[in-house]
Amino acid sequence: MQERQEAAGPWAMARRIGATLIARYDSRALRPPVTPDSATAHGLALSPHQEEVQRWVLAWCRQGIGEQPFALAVLASPPGIGTAALVEDLALRLDGTWLMLAAGGRWAQRLMRLRVKWDECSWWRSRGAEAPWDSGYLGDQPAALARLVRFEPRRPTLMVAPGLADASLRQAVQALSARQAAFAHPVRLLVVDTTLSAALAHWPVEGAAVSRSGRVCFHRLREP
Repeated sequence: MQERQEAAGPWAMARRIGATLIARYDSRALRPPVTPDSATAHGLALSPHQEEVQRWVLAWCRQGIGEQPFALAVLASPPGIGTAALVEDLALRLDGTWLMLAAGGRWAQRLMRLRVKWDECSWWRSRGAEAPWDSGYLGDQPAALARLVRFEPRRPTLMVAPGLADASLRQAVQALSARQAAFAHPVRLLVVDTTLSAALAHWPVEGAAVSRSGRVCFHRLREP
């Protein structure tokens, strides 16, 4: 992973910086969250229960960075209670969209993007807690699922799998798990569904938390 130290000569460093500069969001594998109107630049309005669940997911995303290239969790809840909204808000927080919108005008946002690239080229320095991730949604289209076997994260990445069919979810998990040794940055796969999918039956539950409302359960899974 990128966070690990490695010795490199000038040419290797130049290649690495060049690869970082040209790296782009993989829209063939992921659908990015929708950029909201700037009027909501401080985030979506969440209830205390939604904020509680969001804190769990955020802590899980950041756990094991530098040591755990791939991790899997499930956010299970009945439909219609705002789970999709809290996940969308989290994705926008992680990828820096809220910070970008709060920065102000076009030039301020461009400067922020340049700073992000500069920080990413300085890989020997530790990443700050607010350093942006990539985030996006997995679909069940065959081309998108096939893309995962070659997925290369350009920065820490949150993938959200909302209600995928068992076969599609199984394919995605198998592809990412097999690919993780090549990841330069950590990848977190968050499955959002009404219950634990049968496709994940062989992944043991490492820990679970239930919201105060009793309607949302967050399961952290362990690789078998």
